[in-house]
Amino acid sequence: MITPLSGEEREHMLALVEDLTSGGHEKGKGKLHIISEFGEGTWCCLGRAGAVAYDSGCQVERSIVRVKRDRYDYDSGYITVEQFGNSTEALSLELQEWYGLSESNPMLLMDDGKETVAAGVNDNGYAGREYSLPEIGELFRATYLGKASKMNKLHEVHAERMKALCDDLESGEHLQGKGKLHIIEADETSYWCCLGRAAVVAINGGCQVSREIIPEYEGVFIERFGGYDGILCPELREWYGVDANPPLAVPEVDYEISATSLNDHGIFETPYDLPMLGRAFRETYLESPEESSGEGEDMTSAS
Repeated sequence: MITPLSGEEREHMLALVEDLTSGGHEKGKGKLHIISEFGEGTWCCLGRAGAVAYDSGCQVERSIVRVKRDRYDYDSGYITVEQFGNSTEALSLELQEWYGLSESNPMLLMDDGKETVAAGVNDNGYAGREYSLPEIGELFRATYLGKASKMNKLHEVHAERMKALCDDLESGEHLQGKGKLHIIEADETSYWCCLGRAAVVAINGGCQVSREIIPEYEGVFIERFGGYDGILCPELREWYGVDANPPLAVPEVDYEISATSLNDHGIFETPYDLPMLGRAFRETYLESPEESSGEGEDMTSAS
């Protein structure tokens, strides 16, 4: 049985989970990081583990090398990849120590209760289906950060702000978008991630956050809030008292799922629309199901 992490290792794993669930990277297979001459290239989940650790201060060497695409196939061509420590395919000893993991290819706990290696899920999927990087991030969360208990309720000022967000999401007045906080099409139709609505509600409530509309591709624009287009900027995190990609507790599973993953991918192939996300925020940060149903009230005065 895998024991949830604690201390610095837990914080390191949380940073990895937030990176994977951000949706900001293209998934690759077979190597930690395959470098393209046209851009960032593609990433294995363990490659992102290397990059996140390095950016946070882990003393692991990064180098660019040329290797065979398939080391077992003599005729396979060469590709350019990134090596972390001494490996192009698994976690080096430095990275294992950083995350508190005992294996170079860490185990993930799947929804059916079985454990399997992370690189295998990344490259081959599991039980007949592919897993995206955000979905793999949620598996890391469930495996190493522990099952969800109700989040600590927010302080009063944060709770009032969260209530305003929940009311906005539950109103049903906004079209849902995926991948970015706010997508604007050529005909000026707006599509919103739940965190994009969080930004607007906060600004309308007095939060000082910059807004910038930039072209994404021909005919489509996106809006940045505080310089961020996929998660909450520091000003918004402080406004609501939550993380950059707030975890949500939902009834379908007994672990937390990040807001953007639930917005973009739903759960078990069931989409979560904005009103459903509003209820998830409300039940996670403002009230328990018992409170919302009236159970558990003090009945001693009702005689």
